[in-house]
Amino acid sequence: MADLATEIHDNAKRPAEHGIGNARIVERSTRDLIEADKHGKAEAQTAKGTFGLIFGRFKPGGTV
Repeated sequence: MADLATEIHDNAKRPAEHGIGNARIVERSTRDLIEADKHGKAEAQTAKGTFGLIFGRFKPGGTV
């Protein structure tokens, strides 16, 4: 899933509702876009199989 950061930023600049005559457009709220972005990032992490955790091997340094 694509990162929604630019869309969230652009959406915050625009008005939530537009209207010309009888036609009216209501955009998605910024809160909904942020939640969708969080959900997409969480799904991407779980798809890796690490559930957001980073596994590594501890390598001790030299004598101190």
